[in-house]
Amino acid sequence: MSDMTRYIAINKELSSLQTVYDLVVAYKKYKGQIDEAKEILAHETDAEMLEMAQEELDEAEAQIPDLEQKIKIALLPKDPNDDKDVYLEIRPAAG
Repeated sequence: MSDMTRYIAINKELSSLQTVYDLVVAYKKYKGQIDEAKEILAHETDAEMLEMAQEELDEAEAQIPDLEQKIKIALLPKDPNDDKDVYLEIRPAAG
């Protein structure tokens, strides 16, 4: 806490990594649901449980490609100019 500049830089890095972390946690959750649903489908005989497992499997499999795309985008290197301020001047009657 004594070096405030370093503290701010570390805090910014932590917040940028938090999004990637949250996406990966969600990805792992859906992968786990897929594994559980496949296990139930392979060993269960109750029709209601099979239907519920199939719905869970379909829902989880639908989420995976979207999460993979979001993770790829989140892992792209950031532009160093993204955090800088911009002045935009709009002048009337130009052009």
